[in-house]
Amino acid sequence: IAISIILGNKEYGEKKRIAQVLVIAVQINFSLLFTKIIIDASNFTAAQFYAATTGQTIRDSMATNQAATSAKNGLDPTSGYAQVGIAGAFVNFLGVTGIADTYSVLKEGADNLNNGWIVLVHAIFATIFLLGAAVVLLYGSFILISRAILLIFLMLTSALAFASHLIPKLDGGNFGWKAWWQSLLGVAVLAPLLVIFLWITLQIA
Repeated sequence: IAISIILGNKEYGEKKRIAQVLVIAVQINFSLLFTKIIIDASNFTAAQFYAATTGQTIRDSMATNQAATSAKNGLDPTSGYAQVGIAGAFVNFLGVTGIADTYSVLKEGADNLNNGWIVLVHAIFATIFLLGAAVVLLYGSFILISRAILLIFLMLTSALAFASHLIPKLDGGNFGWKAWWQSLLGVAVLAPLLVIFLWITLQIA
């Protein structure tokens, strides 16, 4: 800026840019904090809807998930499926708690209705339903893992993004201030939207 003022270059030689440098220099020190605030707000919103899918508070939902991953409730194949979280909510619709009791549940339904074809149709639709839910949840997991990697990269480059605001060609370019903010907001909103739509699906179901 100083050299541009001496040479009379108007692109970088405006004296008001000196004030911008001072403001950006202060903001760079808090760039990571600003980024973390946006990410935390996004994760908190997603966590609220995730807990709502199980009808629990966030703390209760976390405690339930931790219990489900223990050897007694989650890893023991004789204890059946862990009926927790969004995946557990989808499984709960069918009333099947494990692979072993699938036959007994279907047989009991056939005996009660005295019609095996209705139970067969129910089983086919339930299989399609669960496969569809599995594909959606698998793809959602891939999206959330990609989101985590992108958020780490955005946090690492937050200081550079704030600094690029001083360079006109980078300010509105594909790798500067504007692009960085669009990426951060887009990636941050991704998790709440995913969980909100899953919650809506469970409410409708």
